[in-house]
Amino acid sequence: MSTANAARTINCTQCAAPLDLRAGHRVKSLNCGFCGAVLDSKNEYRTVSQFKNVKRPPMPLKLGMQGKIKGVEFTVIGVVQFRDNEGYQWLEFQLFSPTHGYHWLVSSRGHFVFSRRVRELPRISNVQKSKFKAKGMTFSVYESYTASIIFVEGELSYVARVGDKISVTEGICPPYNLARESNADEQEYVFGEYIDAAQIYAEFKVSKPYPKANTIHAIQPYVAKESALSLSRIGRWFALPALLVALAILIFGNGSRVLSESYSAEQVTKGVHSTPFTVTGGDSMMGLQLASQQSNAWVWYDITLLKGKESIAQLSKQLSYYSGYEGGESWSEGSQSERAYFKLDQPGTYQFFVKGSGGIGNAQGALQNRPLVMTLDEGVIVSRYFFMLALLCALCAIVEPLLRYRFEHKRWAAVLEEDDDE
Repeated sequence: MSTANAARTINCTQCAAPLDLRAGHRVKSLNCGFCGAVLDSKNEYRTVSQFKNVKRPPMPLKLGMQGKIKGVEFTVIGVVQFRDNEGYQWLEFQLFSPTHGYHWLVSSRGHFVFSRRVRELPRISNVQKSKFKAKGMTFSVYESYTASIIFVEGELSYVARVGDKISVTEGICPPYNLARESNADEQEYVFGEYIDAAQIYAEFKVSKPYPKANTIHAIQPYVAKESALSLSRIGRWFALPALLVALAILIFGNGSRVLSESYSAEQVTKGVHSTPFTVTGGDSMMGLQLASQQSNAWVWYDITLLKGKESIAQLSKQLSYYSGYEGGESWSEGSQSERAYFKLDQPGTYQFFVKGSGGIGNAQGALQNRPLVMTLDEGVIVSRYFFMLALLCALCAIVEPLLRYRFEHKRWAAVLEEDDDE
């Protein structure tokens, strides 16, 4: 016969409403949800106190419901609602098992914590994030607060009255917590474990589950998404190889030099042809570099690639470099060199025609008397794409750690912000 079928009924000694008795001999009080009376189970259920006009809160579980938690069948026999100084409210359901005794199931914003009293008495500081050891684990103090009872119903293993206060210091080691609870009469230690809400709803056969939690509970375990784990795993595998390839290309991928010449500012102003150069490969990647030690000046180069007298391609590049000292600090902007990459489909002999214009300062005028050094390499491999790949892989590698950090930040954010406001 189930515990629910074995329950017997008495009438409230205050209002005569029928009240079910489901638990064992350690129950100390029976609380009437109809009239607010607190009945002493050890003294023929005489009224200890009464609290009228107490509104019953919406509850995900009902008295008498049965379900298994960690393989043990429990019956919901009572419920207490608390509210702390910040107005935060939660429910604590008293559970009873004939074989495992009394436990609690704490319901808070769609989260559930399965807890029980323990005999271990660790030394817990009130300093937030301070450490203490218990049950072979290291806990961090999460918060300290005072809470008041605002609703009571059903059977309880202690006498609870509306208005009673408890002081709590809670330590966390997700998915576990250990809290020190004290009132005017005694001090107890409670050990809890986070239980998935879907499991509770399924086990207790809740036909209409409450909405899913949209907050992070203090001891909610971080569960990494498989997609994030896979992405980070791939990133860790390929970030270093991509970086090594990029460095190898940077060192050895400069190709072979086919042209290296210097032209005066006067030559560039009039326009100058380079020495003809020979490209030996087909579909060759060419790397062109322009360098001129411009200082607080700019120059614009128009470059035409010729094969014989035929214009094959044209490109333009600007060099500008400015520097100074202002406000006690040195500053600079621009660059004294530029690179350009292009492909030549056919081998053969080619030549550049270079013509430049520019000025000193911001105004256009004569070129600053600084030579242009132009170099051209054949068979260049561009390393920046591999550096970009290495960076992308590195970013992928930290996706899962970043999500974990974000989760932990949200876990602590609420209580840390409260401390900052005090």
